Amino acid sequence: MIIDYIAASNQLVDAVQSCLSAAASEYESDKQTSLLKAASYGKAFCIGINPTDFVNVAKKLRILNDLRSEAVGLPLTNQQYNRLSPDVLINRLILRNHHYLVLRICELLCINNSRVLIHWGSEKVKKLSQSNLSDEDICTQVVSKINTYIDKNSHVSYIEIAKSAFYKNRKKLAIMFIEHEHNASEQVGYDVFVGLNASLLLPILLSPM
Repeated sequence: MIIDYIAASNQLVDAVQSCLSAAASEYESDKQTSLLKAASYGKAFCIGINPTDFVNVAKKLRILNDLRSEAVGLPLTNQQYNRLSPDVLINRLILRNHHYLVLRICELLCINNSRVLIHWGSEKVKKLSQSNLSDEDICTQVVSKINTYIDKNSHVSYIEIAKSAFYKNRKKLAIMFIEHEHNASEQVGYDVFVGLNASLLLPILLSPM
């Protein structure tokens, strides 16, 4: 077979890498798929080839295609994506409130997602604070969603989310969020958690993390 001849001549690895490089630089999803299939077929005949490159290109294309979608509108090229660090890209998307997309990116790239959830929680509180929902309902919605998406062994700063409630004049709601902050119990006494005294609450909310 021709494929065996190419493999024996040590050219197959280069051919696989060329397919992966071309796929990463391709805009059309159909062509991306064809190139990835060719690379996948070729690497099956390569002894000892590292599959990491294939996996990384496939993940990158998922991210690039999501960024190029009409809903997001960031048509980055492969070169532009490579120049941006994941942290920079994630921060830009967070500021544009593409929280669910960022959560998917964090999952793909094995990046801690706590900052995404903190920003989402803060924005959600600002929005819901203008509604007729009770403090209990708002807190339940936000905490439940965060618990659904938070990575294992990660920590979400509810102090930051509490600040959003406090500045929306929802002091009781702010204290509810502080009750979910494990670090808060080390900073202040229990009286802050059960009271509604803004003079006690404000120093906590404004203290640097």
